Amino acid sequence: MPIPNTPAEALQDAMGRFDRDLRRTPDWAKWEQNRAYRYAIEHNGQRYPVKQIVSMATAMPVSEFSGGEAAGDANQYVATRGFAIIELPRRNPTWVRDELILALDLYLRLDGNPRRSSTDIEELSQTLNRLGRYLGIATEDRFRNVNGVYMKIMNFRRFDPVFTEAGRRGLSRGGSAEANGLGFRRAMARLP
Repeated sequence: MPIPNTPAEALQDAMGRFDRDLRRTPDWAKWEQNRAYRYAIEHNGQRYPVKQIVSMATAMPVSEFSGGEAAGDANQYVATRGFAIIELPRRNPTWVRDELILALDLYLRLDGNPRRSSTDIEELSQTLNRLGRYLGIATEDRFRNVNGVYMKIMNFRRFDPVFTEAGRRGLSRGGSAEANGLGFRRAMARLP
């Protein structure tokens, strides 16, 4: 079903209602970080979920139309009315426990001396990508790429007593799961 024809003013009105009634609600407060939203309307320094605004402006349920860029889709519909459509930046999902265990295992097997060009790091990257695709969370080419896997493994150095007792520091930024709850500090304390 085509999206009903409405003027640009109806979209502006919907954006005003979104700001007033929805933007601070729990369902919409962090909508830009939700991977389900790929595009946004950018207007007056704010971003808006395209399909939600079109739905509010037309009273058509979001399930009745596509958000894509083809003629008749929401992005094209909004752009032809003079509004800017932008692609939202994508971040990879937080590393989960099983991924961290595999990464720590590799760090320990490499004696805390990983090399970015290591075939082991490349193989772990490929394994994590296969698992991510199977689970439906690896939608980007950047998902657990070699650089990301290497950086995650380098995060373990901050807990490695062999490394820190030599007066060196590991990467200071890492996930809280690495420091809490997974016993990485205890695993590192057992390093020879």
